Amino acid sequence: MQVQTKEESKMSIRPSTQKIQGTSQPKKTSSSSARRGVKEPNTRSETGGSRGKDSVALSKEANQPEGKEAEGRVGSLIAALEAPEPKADSAGQEETGEPTFDEAVADSAQAIQETAQSRLVDVNPEAQVAILDSFGTEGNPGHGDAVEYVFQEATPETQPEVQRFQISPTGRPREHFFTAPGDASPEERLESFVEHFTVDGLMQTNAALESILTAPDSTIRTINQSQGINPASVARVLQGQLYERGEDGSVTLTDAGRTILDALGMEDTGPSQEQNIQFAELATQRIEEIFQNNEAINHQLERHNGFSEELSERGVSYVVSAGNEATYGSVMGAELEGGFDDNLYSNPHNITVGAVDQTTGEVADFSSDDPEVDFLAPGVDIKVGEEEGFVASGTSFAAPLIADQLDALRAENPDISQQELRQLLEESLSGQFAE
Repeated sequence: MQVQTKEESKMSIRPSTQKIQGTSQPKKTSSSSARRGVKEPNTRSETGGSRGKDSVALSKEANQPEGKEAEGRVGSLIAALEAPEPKADSAGQEETGEPTFDEAVADSAQAIQETAQSRLVDVNPEAQVAILDSFGTEGNPGHGDAVEYVFQEATPETQPEVQRFQISPTGRPREHFFTAPGDASPEERLESFVEHFTVDGLMQTNAALESILTAPDSTIRTINQSQGINPASVARVLQGQLYERGEDGSVTLTDAGRTILDALGMEDTGPSQEQNIQFAELATQRIEEIFQNNEAINHQLERHNGFSEELSERGVSYVVSAGNEATYGSVMGAELEGGFDDNLYSNPHNITVGAVDQTTGEVADFSSDDPEVDFLAPGVDIKVGEEEGFVASGTSFAAPLIADQLDALRAENPDISQQELRQLLEESLSGQFAE
């Protein structure tokens, strides 16, 4: 597979032969990348620690400065796991048949913890590659099935053993957070939604990484995770809850939408370009603030960063996709602050992959401009299945191409460090197409 450097993608190139791009640039820093680079205190034993309920539980002690008590509903997921069973009040479940806000939060928190616990699995001692993703069934393939297909087809002559690690939403309807009876403010409801939405995936991911790190006989040398979350992706989810369309074509603000707009300090002006701009700006800013300040999110990010660092030290390549939200601002007509499309799963210890449009040789317009991006690979109209016309675009399908390259290099050089492996790949990328 032919390659070139990221810097050279701006030069005259031959797009018809371009396959993979890469960069050896030192990583830039931003507020979001600095946050993701926080090193977790070493709380593991010398043997790698033990797996169990405590490893995925959220505790107040693990998330708060010493001597500081929880205030209000900040860190609602942590509080929900520690609180006694909430009782329905006169304005709650007994009258409406709906769970109260506190009950909805507690139910979601318990589901998140139980799902994360189920992701602590045995590692196949024969597997060299782990794919963390959302997999479907034989008759209904999922995102992860397409990612695995791209990885296996990149170099079909080499077929390393792959182990799948299921990372998928718990399925709990967190939109109830916005409408459930209770005295929570719109701002508290919004933070709880973002917190649970984000921590769900992070806890499952951390459980899978912990499984790999604590397996005494693991031979996994490459991990691919074509998943992630960023302020823009959460904003899209929230925006989808604002309005509903009636059978007559009329558009009406939903109860959840009213709460979301109130939380952002917005008036309902109906679906309009002006509202789209305001929503995109305010929502991404508020979500980024929650990412930075929420205790439960930051505890899981610290764990994820620590696991990523330990994997790197062990010579395991952990590859993540950059994300596809680069055009969110332009589509909405808004000028957004940097970091709105940065993947929380990206950090200095793993390898982040963006997408290039191989027909033009330029970075794909949707590919995140996250400063953590290390390499670019084809991500437009990628074949993702055996059937004719099964193609898809996204950084999800660029990442496994880089993972395949790194895995092949690791198989040939089992004893070099992770930094040396990156350097080896970067050297192989240099100067392929520069004129």
